[in-house]
Amino acid sequence: MARKKKQIYSQESSIEEQEAPVEVEEVVEQEEVAEVAPEEPVVAEVAVEPVAVEQEETETDKEAILRRLKTNAANFSKEYFEKRKSSGCDYTQCGLWQEMYARFLNRAFALGKKVVLDIGGAYGAIAHALKVVGAARVICADISKYVVEAKTFNDVEYLYAPVQHMKAIDSETVDFVHASHVMEYIDPIDIERSIKEIGRVLKSGGSCFITGEADIPNIVAACEKYIGDVPNVNLVAADKEHGFLKQYPWKVFVFRKK
Repeated sequence: MARKKKQIYSQESSIEEQEAPVEVEEVVEQEEVAEVAPEEPVVAEVAVEPVAVEQEETETDKEAILRRLKTNAANFSKEYFEKRKSSGCDYTQCGLWQEMYARFLNRAFALGKKVVLDIGGAYGAIAHALKVVGAARVICADISKYVVEAKTFNDVEYLYAPVQHMKAIDSETVDFVHASHVMEYIDPIDIERSIKEIGRVLKSGGSCFITGEADIPNIVAACEKYIGDVPNVNLVAADKEHGFLKQYPWKVFVFRKK
């Protein structure tokens, strides 16, 4: 009888349990927020009636995070992917480009028999290609419930979760994290929180490969703080087959967990 594979993420956050319209609330860790007691009215020595001051309601940290996540998730709805497909960019297809890109990453980071997490992987085309080149397990995490529920590729494990709150993935269970053109769409205030989560799920000695076309504020400082070293990886040599790094104006950040 085949042995059951050990799951590295909790079934408590399964997709079936997530219900619209408050999609992101189900995957955000509950944070206790202390209530602030109203100030006592100041009474002068002279007997006067205290003046009631109406306190302005302020947004809690949790409410602010949920608001940002909902806004971000709305940007990657069904309409977004259908519009991209109509313009010639079909995220459901794994072709030669994805295959060559996966081979590039495999040469650079030796992904054979390793656990890989593809953050913001949409339908999982690149995740599937990474599985084909030899990764033992590939998890495709995305904030879009629409693409996650599609489960386009059978050899990919799908997870509905934003990078800021990947609580369904146990700590130190991932060998390699891939995040292409994801961080630039995250609010700058959430960059450190996101990198902290990546550092949490990475095993000691595990690596992350982050790319984007726009500047990502504070990402280097956050990676140095929560992940650690810059690995000795020759990306140029690994990329000779296609030349992704030369052909595209990507900003690349590579770090290895201490």
